[in-house]
Amino acid sequence: QKGYTIEIKNSPEMNVLAVRAKMGVNEFGNYYGALFERVPKEQVTPTRLNGARYYDEEFNHESSDIQVFMGIKEKDKADVVMEPCKCAMTIHHGGYSTLSEAYGAIATWIVENGYEIAGAPFDLYKKNQFDSLSLEDWETEVYFPVRKK
Repeated sequence: QKGYTIEIKNSPEMNVLAVRAKMGVNEFGNYYGALFERVPKEQVTPTRLNGARYYDEEFNHESSDIQVFMGIKEKDKADVVMEPCKCAMTIHHGGYSTLSEAYGAIATWIVENGYEIAGAPFDLYKKNQFDSLSLEDWETEVYFPVRKK
């Protein structure tokens, strides 16, 4: 797992606006755009915890079953409340094109440490272009729900 520190931790509880669809990675922007448009209409407060959850066994860049989500403060207005769950988690630094390295590192770690995947993995985009940062300073948290084998 070159360069990745992997730990077991609970994911944060998140109230989210979400849309799940078959989409390619290059379409994320459109779906996020639609979520952002709901903010003033539904009078919700973004928490800036945005992410994506992957439901397909085999991730395909062109078309996968993906839920993009945007964290909000108001639990009663959320589409989904993501409960905390036990996860293998790592932090990926840099652009999204190399995220697969983080997934590979976690998947290997899970097997080597006697865990198994117990739910759909998801990313949280902690720092990215919206923070006016250069690519190498982007930070993505990658969560794989797990249980002991």
